[in-house]
Amino acid sequence: MKLEKAFDNILVVGLGLVGGSILKSLKYYSFGGDVYGLDSDHKIITEAHKLGLIKNQDTKITHELKKTLVIFSIPTLSIDKAIKELKKYSNLIDPLFTDTCSVKSSVLESLKKENPELLSNFVLSHPIAGSEKNGLSSSLPNLFEKKLTIICPHEDNRDSDLKKVECFWNELKSLTKRLPPDYHD
Repeated sequence: MKLEKAFDNILVVGLGLVGGSILKSLKYYSFGGDVYGLDSDHKIITEAHKLGLIKNQDTKITHELKKTLVIFSIPTLSIDKAIKELKKYSNLIDPLFTDTCSVKSSVLESLKKENPELLSNFVLSHPIAGSEKNGLSSSLPNLFEKKLTIICPHEDNRDSDLKKVECFWNELKSLTKRLPPDYHD
């Protein structure tokens, strides 16, 4: 499966080291769809736009986004707040969600408690890649190359969605392995 067939749009929430590296990888590997980014720091959104990494210049994304992969690249404890903020965007049409959080069981429990309507469309993932540096300015287009990304299926996932998220990470040259959330943690 090619990434362009799975997704027309990619929206990265959190434009730090990992989120920024996702953006730079998508640009480096010439993703054919549209890429958007959101961050709590509006200056970072502006910077990512000036670098040609995202289409939006600010937090306003007003047109419909179909076939969108939304990637939460934020601290684990911020996921509920980020989802709440993202719900303001009613223009997301049947999105698929994933994350880059290092802990899976707590994210899954939070989803079950706070956002059960998203469970079937949320594939837990964790790229095991990083740096001692942080921020968009430290992000790298090859951060995920030959690094392992753990995909953590849960009972509400569809196999087709798991494969789409695996395809996404593979397109960034990451290796993928499936592991239950409790084994991951």
